[in-house]
Amino acid sequence: MSFVLSIDCCSRWTNVGCASGGVVLGEIQLNVGRKQSALLPGIVDGLLRSLDKSLHDIDCIAVTTGPGYFTGLRVGVSYAVALAEALSVPVVPVGTLEAMIYDLSQIDCLLVPLLWARREEVYGAIYEFMPSTNPPVSILPPMFIPFQDLMQKAYDQGKRIQWVGEDVRRFSSYLEENDLPVNRACARAGNVALIGQRDERMALSPWEISVNYLRGADMG
Repeated sequence: MSFVLSIDCCSRWTNVGCASGGVVLGEIQLNVGRKQSALLPGIVDGLLRSLDKSLHDIDCIAVTTGPGYFTGLRVGVSYAVALAEALSVPVVPVGTLEAMIYDLSQIDCLLVPLLWARREEVYGAIYEFMPSTNPPVSILPPMFIPFQDLMQKAYDQGKRIQWVGEDVRRFSSYLEENDLPVNRACARAGNVALIGQRDERMALSPWEISVNYLRGADMG
């Protein structure tokens, strides 16, 4: 059974996890702000030590490649690529928004994860788990979109909606009365690791990994 290390730095949180045999073995979620690049190697080492593992036990690395915060994406992907190259292991790129909802397959409705981008705009997508389907069906692929447009696309489906994300609170005045979000600030590292195992057959060499920013960085 492969041993997968996952890395997610797409939000202000830094998340690392490990999975093997379809089971999450451990995960760490820390809000380290702008210290991600300095602290990430130590966080990975600490998780591996807690599992009595080392870097050389890693068979594959799963990393979120976006969408998300510009600097965090660069830190997470750069570290994952460099580590994979050093260990001669492949990398599985994982979509941030799918990882946010991956453990919510028991919820019988549309799942709409989002991350605030700026002003009234978000990174958002729409998913639905069908009976015995994995991965979830993508109703609307990840995009950079005004929140009201995302909301309209979701309501147009005519189904019950479950919003997923801490940033939904920024737009609470737009929501319908019974729209109660799952308060989740980022993707769970365990979800990223499980998706990495699921998609391991589609793993890429480290230098084939690209980042899905969806929009450019803010300047000035």
